[in-house]
This record gives sequence, structure tokens and C-alpha cells, in this order.
Amino acid sequence: LSNRSFLVVRGSTVMYDWFQNAALWSEVAVLQLVSGFSTWATAPPAAVRFLAQMLERFGGMMGSTYEKNYLGGLQQILDSFRFGIGSHDTISVTGHSLGGGLATILAQANSLPSVSFSGPGAWVSGTRFKVNDRVEAANFVIVPELDVVPRIDYRVGLIQDIRCNSS
Repeated sequence: LSNRSFLVVRGSTVMYDWFQNAALWSEVAVLQLVSGFSTWATAPPAAVRFLAQMLERFGGMMGSTYEKNYLGGLQQILDSFRFGIGSHDTISVTGHSLGGGLATILAQANSLPSVSFSGPGAWVSGTRFKVNDRVEAANFVIVPELDVVPRIDYRVGLIQDIRCNSS
């Protein structure tokens, strides 16, 4: 891992963070929930993403100024980080929970690799944040079997499910 730097995005630690989770991923969760109970329940994730794109195109609930500002703030941090480490290092973005979802989105926006630990997916959210999804293979997602957060939105990239044993 020489010449590799990691930008770590903090996950949810206080109640305010859970409000951020709801604000950033609630529409995607609702679309997933509706797709599970509607007559198009067997529709592929691409259908949910298409609906999200239509909502965005016609001024729906996706892609508000809040999300653009939120991602803009993360982009400024990444730009400062790049400046601080110089051009010799390769950057990867990682995070847990809320930070894992944001790390994936930030990485997609900048064509960087990412590692998400228990973060929400980013396939439909990529539409919301207007980022590309060309770097799916550069995203590594770790999904504990009983954690509900990584089941919000569809995961992209390499997915590693892990067992959570309790004693």
C-alpha cells in the first residue's frame, strides 16, 4: 500500500447523523419499499433507477440543493486532501455506515476506488447525486448479514457478505 492515501468519511455517531441518513437516503428507501409491494415487485433494480431518473428529470424529489451542497462540501475536503498529499499518492475513499455511503458517492464522482463498511448502496443514489457509475468495479462493499443499512439502495461494485456471530 505504498503511495496510497485513504480519505476516511466518519459514519453515524450522534442523533444528528441519523437525520442526515434519513435526508440523504429516504427517497431511495421509499422507492425500494414501493417496488417490493407494487405490481412491479419483480422489476429489476434498473427499473427503480429509471424511476429515480424520471423523478429527477421532472423536478421530483431527487437531487435537491441540499444533496448537491452536501456532496460539494465533501468534494472540497477531498480537494484539500489531494493538495496536502501531493500528486505521488493514489487516493482511496472509505467509510462506515453513513460515511460508507458518502465515501462511495464521493469516489464515484471522482473515479476513485472506495471501500464501504455497512454503508447504504449507491446505484440509485448515483442518479440523485449526479455522479457516474463507471467505477463500479473499483467499489468494495462489506455487508454484515444482519445490518439493515447496506440494504438501502442497491450496492455497486464488489460485494463481500460477512457473517456476524454473537456469543
